[in-house]
Amino acid sequence: MKKLLLAGMIATSIFAQNIKTNDGIIGFDVGRTTTNASSKNYVEVKIGKYFYDENIYQISNRIYISGLITTPSTQRLGIGKVNLDWIWNTIPYIKPFMGFSTGYLYNKDDSANSTSLVGFQAGALLYLGTTVEFEAGISIDRPTQNKDVWTENLKKIYAGITFSF
Repeated sequence: MKKLLLAGMIATSIFAQNIKTNDGIIGFDVGRTTTNASSKNYVEVKIGKYFYDENIYQISNRIYISGLITTPSTQRLGIGKVNLDWIWNTIPYIKPFMGFSTGYLYNKDDSANSTSLVGFQAGALLYLGTTVEFEAGISIDRPTQNKDVWTENLKKIYAGITFSF
């Protein structure tokens, strides 16, 4: 019984140590996006903050702004978004997350076809230390205007690294 109690106390302290509380973040992602039957590589930069209010589900939040630009191609896109994620802190070093976003897609080659976006993202964070984490996930953004031009959602698969400070 004592061993079980000790194991529970150790596990609880591990969980508590791995919850990001009020840390700022800066991150860099790379990935591939597809829309309108074309596929493009992209780079994304994000900056934001973690928030955690103690709760029985050990769920924390992060809110961040992000900017994305596709690599040179026939149709160059830029996206600016505000993202809100919920992170489950029940596993010590791997943290699944899901979230929502809203933003604006700018079509550099045809600004008349720029549009606002709403989206969803999901993935996992792998903590590599107290200040570094690896992130992988998927994101789907739905254009809200110019639906005759944007016939498909923007689907993104990405991986990146985030630093907290």
